[in-house]
Amino acid sequence: MFEAAYESALKGGPVLVVIILTSVTAFTLIIERWIFLSRQRTRPEFLRKFFDLERKAEYSGASELCAETRGPVARIMQVGITNRQDEKEVVRERIREVILEELPGLERYLSTIAVLGTIMPLLGLLGTVTGMISTFNVLSIAGTTDPNALAAGISEALITTEAGLITAIPTMLFHNFLSNKVDRLQLEMESSTTKFLNLL
Repeated sequence: MFEAAYESALKGGPVLVVIILTSVTAFTLIIERWIFLSRQRTRPEFLRKFFDLERKAEYSGASELCAETRGPVARIMQVGITNRQDEKEVVRERIREVILEELPGLERYLSTIAVLGTIMPLLGLLGTVTGMISTFNVLSIAGTTDPNALAAGISEALITTEAGLITAIPTMLFHNFLSNKVDRLQLEMESSTTKFLNLL
């Protein structure tokens, strides 16, 4: 299997090498984002415990719970508890500042993944063009229609086109999936903030 893959890489030419490196970079970022965003998810039991403590005005316990919990929602609730004695609008603005600070970290690398996913099929198209140029060069120099003489250029064209599409499609699907995870986290932050302020 590895030998066949190696032979295909040779036939694909330098453009295929660029596609492979681009896809490795994209999927490395995808795995990193998947792990990171999964760790940021708010557990339902945290919110349940936190709001129970808030209803009972046990603010020190709620603050300790936030400190022990990972994720943006816990950090936002910590800011809310710390500033609970201020005016409600002031608390809202301070929480809004924290949300704005959290979003860049959640969205990190997503634009890069999208760009890489967009580039991949274009690289495949570039490989198609270079492969066809090689084919026409053989025709112009050798003046032959021998399939063996034309095989290298045609192989490069087809392999790079296939590789560009095979890598781009899952990259864009994962980008959409990760973007949805960020949207859900943002919705959790907004809804938790609203509930906190209403109880406060």
